[in-house]
Amino acid sequence: MIKPTILLVLLVTIIGYVFCIRCHLTNPKFCKSDGYHTFLNSAVWGAIFMISATIILYFLDCFQNQGGLLTHGIMSIVREAFPQVYFPLYGVNLAQIALVALVLSFFIPSLLMFCATRLTGESRQYVRALAFRKIAHTDDSPEFTSIFYQSWDFGLPIAFTLSNGKVYIGYAFTGGTHLNDIMVLPFRSGYRSKEENRLEIVTNYEPVWDELEHEFTELENEFTEEFDELEGELEGELEDKLDNDYEPVNLNKFLISIPVREIIHANLHDFDYKDKFSKYEVSRKEDKDEKMNAVIAAMKKMLKLN
Repeated sequence: MIKPTILLVLLVTIIGYVFCIRCHLTNPKFCKSDGYHTFLNSAVWGAIFMISATIILYFLDCFQNQGGLLTHGIMSIVREAFPQVYFPLYGVNLAQIALVALVLSFFIPSLLMFCATRLTGESRQYVRALAFRKIAHTDDSPEFTSIFYQSWDFGLPIAFTLSNGKVYIGYAFTGGTHLNDIMVLPFRSGYRSKEENRLEIVTNYEPVWDELEHEFTELENEFTEEFDELEGELEGELEDKLDNDYEPVNLNKFLISIPVREIIHANLHDFDYKDKFSKYEVSRKEDKDEKMNAVIAAMKKMLKLN
């Protein structure tokens, strides 16, 4: 027969596990833990919720008051299910403590996420990404995770060099945690030359995004002028036509999925400094020509001396 203490420990760890998985503050590190670390995290948080539930029920006077909602409900269920078995009051109290703790473990993560989105004014995905940042520079995070946050801090795109020599420069929208691919909105793309490994830009996507946005803005302004001149049903029809026929540019359509296994290296790329660095770049061909000229000049000098 299973000992009651084992059931109690199991109950506490389940409550803690539910909270750690659901809460965006604990989820990143908890999902990367294993063995005793997972057990201890679950046990600690479960104990915290059990203590909190005990305090709440104590102030609500639910322990001694058998006519209370929780106590009366639990006693009714127990007597109906097991009519010939005697359940002491402390068992009923433990049951209602566990029930309240389990409810809190489900409710509090949602409350914390709601508060975070309200305070930051950002989406849930953005809040989760910020929470994941605390393990971005550790071995618990996937490859290239830390550079995502550097891109956020500096506001610069990332240049991804792939194993086939292709290069995409853009902003990473999703990635990290448990993903094998990185979704990137490209601003430039090109390749690295085989001879010199030099970056050659081939396609510039940015003017396309600007042009699409400009077209939609012009259409919106045009419809707005007509919208101001109309009234009643025609006004509603015009508004519906704008909503249905002309949608803002959804850049998610142009995201590129880059497998992490195909990335050779990644670095921040600032277009403003490209010309400055280009002034001091020396191609291999030019370098070889200079060395060859120096050798020829040295040989001519030696021949003249002889």
